[in-house]
Amino acid sequence: MSEAYENAKGPVDAPAEEALCQEVVHRADEAGFDLRTLLPAPTNTDQDAGP
Repeated sequence: MSEAYENAKGPVDAPAEEALCQEVVHRADEAGFDLRTLLPAPTNTDQDAGP
């Protein structure tokens, strides 16, 4: 862990046309906004009855 901290790499800036992905913004005031569909429901094991 200390080695990773000592050799940390900084952020990389890329032009928008070369970026591999773009930020997606979801606003709570938009029609149809449902936080439950945006976030994954956690499960701990395959035997869990549900999230």
